[in-house]
Amino acid sequence: MNDKFHKYLNKAGEEVCLTREERERMRRTLHAYMEMKPRRTTISIPAARTGALGWFLAPRPVAAILALALFVSSAGISYAARDSLPGDILYPIKTRVNEPVQGALARSDSAKAEWAIGVAGERIKEAAILAAENRLGTTTQRDLQANFREHARLAVQRIGEESGSRPESSAQVAISFEARLSEYRSVLTQIAETNNVNVESIAASVNTERDRVAEVRAEAESRITSDRARSRAAADMHIAARSALEAATKLASDVSRSLSSSSSRLVSVQLHSASTTISAGEDFMTRHEDSDATDAFQNALTATERLGIFLQTSSAIHHRTGLIVGESQKESNSENTQSKDKKDRNRGRVHSDVQDDAEISTEESSSGRSVEDSEEPETNSNENAVSETNTTTQKRSEDEKKRAETPGAQSDASGIPPVPTLPLSVPVHIPL
Repeated sequence: MNDKFHKYLNKAGEEVCLTREERERMRRTLHAYMEMKPRRTTISIPAARTGALGWFLAPRPVAAILALALFVSSAGISYAARDSLPGDILYPIKTRVNEPVQGALARSDSAKAEWAIGVAGERIKEAAILAAENRLGTTTQRDLQANFREHARLAVQRIGEESGSRPESSAQVAISFEARLSEYRSVLTQIAETNNVNVESIAASVNTERDRVAEVRAEAESRITSDRARSRAAADMHIAARSALEAATKLASDVSRSLSSSSSRLVSVQLHSASTTISAGEDFMTRHEDSDATDAFQNALTATERLGIFLQTSSAIHHRTGLIVGESQKESNSENTQSKDKKDRNRGRVHSDVQDDAEISTEESSSGRSVEDSEEPETNSNENAVSETNTTTQKRSEDEKKRAETPGAQSDASGIPPVPTLPLSVPVHIPL
């Protein structure tokens, strides 16, 4: 494995090259450093201090020292390249060194499938972030699309190969990949619509590959025929759903600053819903109803995988742009409308109660029952109180509506500028 690892490193080193602008920039940096730190005068080294120690004590050209420093710090550069995007100086390190090395270290078919799934998803996430930054050009989009298609098809191939021996595992991996592709496409198209970016071509590729994954999943599921296989499928799906839920829950806590408060609340609701669905699947398992258990776990796995992609992309966009991810204006207006309708219904019930009380009082008066004069002011007082309450409630509702229609007004009053928001919908889990 070490030989293969070094082989990929050597190959990556041969393929990675700097552009002329990057070479010029590095040359200027080196020259500036050499002028600031000129080579020192050669000093004699005693014979007893020669050897390995003498090499370090002896004067060396600045370029050699920098090369050594670069070699030692290569791990840091590799780490820094993880979040780079097309156009960044470290992006070739990410795509030509980091990712190939990770692929070389993946030994089994399932590991290689997971690696290819991750790389394919990374290309769509990069496209979404560039679209949020208004930097997704035609050439970049075409390159990302080609790279995505290459790795997505490799993943489908690996999933299909594994379905022959382990259809349960193959079906689980396919469901995860299918859910991730669905959410990547949703996020990408929403951002493109907001920023008026054309992503039809790459979005169509995501749809095509998602359909391929669905076909492989259906084929794998058709091979799960025996009771023992169905039991293994439920167990595999259970583990995957639990793992995805834990990962999404931790991610939601880590990236909470990337989301608006309303989006954070909605994410919590979806996580709770997925957890409830997993619990229902566990109940099915205790009754040995493996098919129903598998359906429940698949439902929860799909929901948590989509939430994970939403949270990862939202965090990356916030890190690059500073934008807070929240609901779209349409969803906010819908929520305000629902709140207003609820208040109107409550107001209607109050009016109805007052009218009923008035009718009862009239009937009692007409039936000959005496009503004390002192009670009339109290009735009028109650009606006035209800009227004042309705007026206050209506005024508060109108004020809330105005604040909702004028984002940043409250922030301006407090002296804090409003935070720019990118509208993205939280994926909604529909339980069984």
